[in-house]
Amino acid sequence: MLGEKNLLSFLDFANSHKAYFNNKVRRKFPTIKEFLNQKSRFFRINVFLEIFFLKIKLVFSKSEYKSGNEYLKKNYGKLLYENWFKYYYSNIFEEENLPKDFVMNQFPPIELKKRRRNIKGSQDNLKKSPFFDCYPRFGMNDLIKKLNEELTKNKVEIILDSNIESIERKDNEKIITYEKDDKKLQLVFDGIVFAVPPSKAINWLSNSTEKIKSNSNKTPVAYNAIITYLFVDQEKVFDGWIINLYDPKFLISRISQQNHLSKNIAPEGKSLLTIEIKCNPSDKIWKNTDDEIYNVVIKEIKKMDILNAEKIFGHRIIRIPRIYPKFNSIQVNDEKLVNLINSNENEYTFSHEYDSNNLISNDTDNNKQYRLGGMLIGISSAYNLVEQIIINLKK
Repeated sequence: MLGEKNLLSFLDFANSHKAYFNNKVRRKFPTIKEFLNQKSRFFRINVFLEIFFLKIKLVFSKSEYKSGNEYLKKNYGKLLYENWFKYYYSNIFEEENLPKDFVMNQFPPIELKKRRRNIKGSQDNLKKSPFFDCYPRFGMNDLIKKLNEELTKNKVEIILDSNIESIERKDNEKIITYEKDDKKLQLVFDGIVFAVPPSKAINWLSNSTEKIKSNSNKTPVAYNAIITYLFVDQEKVFDGWIINLYDPKFLISRISQQNHLSKNIAPEGKSLLTIEIKCNPSDKIWKNTDDEIYNVVIKEIKKMDILNAEKIFGHRIIRIPRIYPKFNSIQVNDEKLVNLINSNENEYTFSHEYDSNNLISNDTDNNKQYRLGGMLIGISSAYNLVEQIIINLKK
């Protein structure tokens, strides 16, 4: 659709992602095995002894946990929790609220007779993405323009700036009532695909879903984003596209070197970095001035030792509210919501971001997963959804 000249080879997606952990930029976040191998013999012995005594203690007590944090501390020990798990999850969750079911699924209880295999495991097994080996040369905007052209060519109408008030299901028809330009209008369809989160799509179902709707509304919506663009007088700042920071002491969560994907992103000999900080509306950093935010960014960049600040010849800061989804234990309702929405004939919705179909690799040590970028998650989810629709139509 875009043509080969507008595509970039992206076979090495996983290797273009780096991890900042323990004051060092690494090829990836270390597995538990790799982490333990880097520690002293004394540290490793203490970890195994702590797990051993915890297992004995659990034999004589009920294993009920209020949170993922409590589960990890009582099964893997405080040493591993404070030195590995806390960092591992710092890029995804708020530390005090690790979702219990999600964590227990990733890290099942250790069996004593298999403790070395369970804790250490084997080397990670990278898999090529089943969907992608390329990336749009000029990013999302180029792809959106082309999709718009194709949809228009096929007589698809795109209606924007509208508010859907209700969806009535009558016989085999879906009657959508919406408001646009202060006018109430209706459209009739024989099928619906909800491209919004399940917790939003539920608002257009019947009153029988009030209980689930009420629970879904308790889910924290999202973090805010502060994005700092740094213009750097340097052809390349680091090898790769993205550095994810796994360190709760840092406010920066991710650094992207945009010119890694395409030399057209920045002038010749220059680089463009985007520095992401995710925060709550009540956090001090969100209320700071642009100058204060810039100073925080430069301070943390210097700590990472990846860039000489004198090479920065310009910057811009933008703030985007409610852009990073929040995930916590309440979100187990998502599966119920998806099943409920999909139970209506010819109606479909996407699951949440932690769908296993959005993986491009899997680490057999600890279920560590490399995620696709936001745009690729959308394409991947759409691909899976279309396949499911085709299967249903054939039935």
